[in-house]
Amino acid sequence: MGRETTAPVTITDAAGRTLESADDVHVLLEPTELILRGPLRRRYALGELQEVSATADLLRVRAADERIEIELPPAVARRWAEKILTPPPTLAEKLGLSAHNPPHLIGHVTDPELHLAITDVAATPTRPTSASPHSDPGARDGDAFGREPDVSSLIAIAEVDDERDLDSALEELPPGASLWLVHRKGRGAWIGDGAIRQIMRSRGFVDTKVAAVSSARTATRYVERRAQPPPTPPAERGGAI
Repeated sequence: MGRETTAPVTITDAAGRTLESADDVHVLLEPTELILRGPLRRRYALGELQEVSATADLLRVRAADERIEIELPPAVARRWAEKILTPPPTLAEKLGLSAHNPPHLIGHVTDPELHLAITDVAATPTRPTSASPHSDPGARDGDAFGREPDVSSLIAIAEVDDERDLDSALEELPPGASLWLVHRKGRGAWIGDGAIRQIMRSRGFVDTKVAAVSSARTATRYVERRAQPPPTPPAERGGAI
């Protein structure tokens, strides 16, 4: 979710000449874009913005030959500048994947962006960690990444395009692992997000996070619902002996 406000905006050229200016511009700071709507209309990719600064009550950025000044309260201007300068998380980061915490794949991955994220994780070298003196440094398990993650933090990923895929994902899910279900969105979806959520809840899972994967797919993370502990019986009243 982005940030938005209505503010005075001035756009100048490289020489400082005013190109456009308005007092009631609707400004949106989205995860990947800075958008101006209303009397001024622009759309800038955050990755293309340069010379980002917050001075007093002005947020200043440059996009190609245009310089944009947005009047904001000082604290807001600083936060927006920090947001623009902070690169968005990668897909692997959104899914909680890293070289030390690779995914447990269930089935095949067909989405190109998801495949690239997983491939990048697998190719990332890991820093040496302290090992047991009895461990075999050459030992490898059957995992595609050559190591066995802690089940308590294991992240499983499964693309599901029909009910059979969903059943297979749940059958192959390691106990205690979280599960990212990656499914199509829009007209190509097997069923909607809400219907999948209802099915998973009926099977003892709760959804904890949603992440955009690509233009074609989205992902929802599920974990098994923890069993509620039995109620503690009231303490017995003891009489004085």
